[in-house]
Amino acid sequence: MRFAPVTPTLNPRPSREALDAIRKIRNSVMHFHPDGIEPSDLAVLAKTREMLQRL
Repeated sequence: MRFAPVTPTLNPRPSREALDAIRKIRNSVMHFHPDGIEPSDLAVLAKTREMLQRL
């Protein structure tokens, strides 16, 4: 018996934008602002994590 391939439904543009936002947050925290992370950045990370968990 063969199973149909599973193809995640992921819109490339929002996904690319989310990953770019994460890259900017990471660079800000690691290189320019070691004091921590802004609440708005935490919200972006949480939203992106939820998107990736749905895959």
